Amino acid sequence: MLKKWNIKPFAIVSDNASNMKSTANKLQVQNLGCVAHTIQLSINVGLQIPEIAELLTRCRRLLNHFSHSVQATETLLAQQKLILDRNARKDKPLYLITDTPTRWNSTFMMLERMHKIHQALDITCKINNMSEIKLHLNEWNRIEELLELLQPFYDVTNILSGESYPTVSLVYPIITGLYETLQKKSTKHKLNQKLKETVCHDIQVRYINPIEAQEYTTIKLACILDPRCKNLDFLNSTQKQQAWSLLQQTFDAALPTASSITNPTIDQMVNFV
Repeated sequence: MLKKWNIKPFAIVSDNASNMKSTANKLQVQNLGCVAHTIQLSINVGLQIPEIAELLTRCRRLLNHFSHSVQATETLLAQQKLILDRNARKDKPLYLITDTPTRWNSTFMMLERMHKIHQALDITCKINNMSEIKLHLNEWNRIEELLELLQPFYDVTNILSGESYPTVSLVYPIITGLYETLQKKSTKHKLNQKLKETVCHDIQVRYINPIEAQEYTTIKLACILDPRCKNLDFLNSTQKQQAWSLLQQTFDAALPTASSITNPTIDQMVNFV
């Protein structure tokens, strides 16, 4: 099809499957892997820390009991209604959410739902003699802080998964902002500090280093040409100059008719494009 229509692709946007990367290499074009998926891979690396994995296992064990017990579920819904009525709230009782490996952000949504109704969960566990699988106060506190760490990832994934607007120009500022936000976030528990450091390192390896090494030129160019991002406020002065130089080089190489413009300014280049 590409030969028939004499199309030379500039880049291929795909998932992170090896066959797609191989296809891009054979076509000698840049492969832009799914950023949202890559973010999930970084999160999963952190969630595999043994102590965190053990906490998640206990959460899933509790949820598994409710998924197989109509009585426990009915008690949970009834206890939620009592709490809502006591606080004069008209919200409806909520069901628990089970995470799945192939569903992005599902672990965050599982923990968020559990934490939101944790009071009713504790009461239900007491009523139904579920002391062996109920979560303790220190575990709820750890989950609360874990949610604070994972919230930015949830927000970023939703933004980058948008279908009604282009997202490639948002990748660089969003990944940079996510990385810096995570680094600055303070944690009370050593375990969550370990999670933060692990995920930060993985993001650094998967995205920050390759972008700074000019491996993702399309992402940088798209960012510069997007009016929302072209000031590059998320970069230092050296990085900004490197980005503008990249645009100049691309401009000179890809647009030979631009030779009529002597030493074009940045605004001239953007307007010409």
